[in-house]
Formats: sequence, structure tokens, C-alpha cells
Amino acid sequence: MRIFTSKRFDREFDRLIERLQRTAEQKLALFAANPWHPSLRLKRLASERGLWEISVTMSCRITREWTGEDVTLRRVGTHSVLEQP
Repeated sequence: MRIFTSKRFDREFDRLIERLQRTAEQKLALFAANPWHPSLRLKRLASERGLWEISVTMSCRITREWTGEDVTLRRVGTHSVLEQP
């Protein structure tokens, strides 16, 4: 599995407070080791085909798209990122 980030993800990640950045990095390391780990609380986005959310905290989410062997991290932030994943 190869993991890529979108430009939007990079910008949004840089805007997160440092504590959330560290937590997100830990979740992404866990995702790289085991993409289906229960603590990621993966959920398919019903409104978008092929898009999933990863729970960083109770209020922070990462959206990702899985295409073959590649994963693209699309957005990171509050639940509002789920409105336009």
C-alpha cells in the first residue's frame, strides 16, 4: 500500500494545532501498519463512492480514497470536512 496526500490535506494538516497533528500522525502510522484497525473507527462515506473516513479524535476526521494499492489522504479537520470530502 502506498499512501499519498492531496495538496488540500497538506494545507489543512499544517493548520491543525500541534496536539492534533501528533494524534493524526499516530493514527496514520497505525493505518499504515493495519488499515482496518478498530481504533481508527473506519466508516464509508455514504454520499461518496470509494471514500472513507478515519477518526483521529471525536471531533477530527481524515477522509481517504482507496484506489487499488494506493491510498490518497484527501482532507483533515472537523466533521465539516465530511461535507466536501
